[in-house]
Amino acid sequence: MIKFNNVSKSFEGKQVLERFNLTLLEGDRVCLMGPSGCGKTTVGNLLLGILSPDEGEIFANRDDIAAVFQEDRLCEDFSALSNCRMVRPDMSAPYALSVLSKLLPAEDIHKPVRTFSGGMKRRVAIARALCADRKILLLDEPFSGLDGDTKESVAATICEHCHGKTLLMISHDRREAELLGAEIIEM
Repeated sequence: MIKFNNVSKSFEGKQVLERFNLTLLEGDRVCLMGPSGCGKTTVGNLLLGILSPDEGEIFANRDDIAAVFQEDRLCEDFSALSNCRMVRPDMSAPYALSVLSKLLPAEDIHKPVRTFSGGMKRRVAIARALCADRKILLLDEPFSGLDGDTKESVAATICEHCHGKTLLMISHDRREAELLGAEIIEM
């Protein structure tokens, strides 16, 4: 469960969130939408503990969260496979390969991600979050850099691996929320 209870946050005197409330139960799929600067990414950073609220409380087990940030945050010299296995060293290579094979051409899985395009790096970041196998998946603009057909196939892979998990997505695109079957909450 995720619960934001009357959470407020400001930056240099600018109020970004004021008495924000949100409750997500296990298996919920929600997409936060709104104009730039309205606090969508701030919600994600508060949830992860990167930021602390000025007021209010957040209830969530952070150990249960896997995240895809706006930036890919990959280890550039590692292969796609190594980037995925680093989040769960006990994970078998065949499992990581099964996830990656749905998102990348087979010939690229063992290459260093520094050689990848932006869209390929984005897919590795998504695969890494899916391989972490957490109860909650936080996706901040997960489809940036992906074309329409690729968005659809990536969304199908996310849905396949998120059955029964809680999904919190941040996006500007209603179609992306629809692809993941997420309820839209306007901020």
